[in-house]
Amino acid sequence: MSSAGEAACSYAALILYDDGIPITEEPEEESDDDMGFSLFD
Repeated sequence: MSSAGEAACSYAALILYDDGIPITEEPEEESDDDMGFSLFD
């Protein structure tokens, strides 16, 4: 069984599709490595 977050994401995608709102990939944010530190290392 999928998690609640996965189900919520699926429902949100279906609602957006039904309303005719395109779902597109967001451009990647700049890396924090350029700042001299990393939040996720």
